[in-house]
Amino acid sequence: MKYKLQITKIINNIITRTHSLHPNTPLKNIGIDSISFVQLIVEIEKAFNIEFPDDKLTLSQVGTIKALCETIAEIKGRTGLEN
Repeated sequence: MKYKLQITKIINNIITRTHSLHPNTPLKNIGIDSISFVQLIVEIEKAFNIEFPDDKLTLSQVGTIKALCETIAEIKGRTGLEN
């Protein structure tokens, strides 16, 4: 899954985890709360040079690594930055 490794590294830095995460595990289940979710989005935006749309700024919309990967791919596809 494209972007999974980078996203996992960012999550591990935010919540100090040292093991891999399943793409479908809800982020809430691994300790991501609303504050750390905002931090996660900011770090992802910096790492991928993108801006999340407002409708994707909630855990209910992008609450798994898989959903984050799909959203990043969608954003990059729209802006022509799909690499």
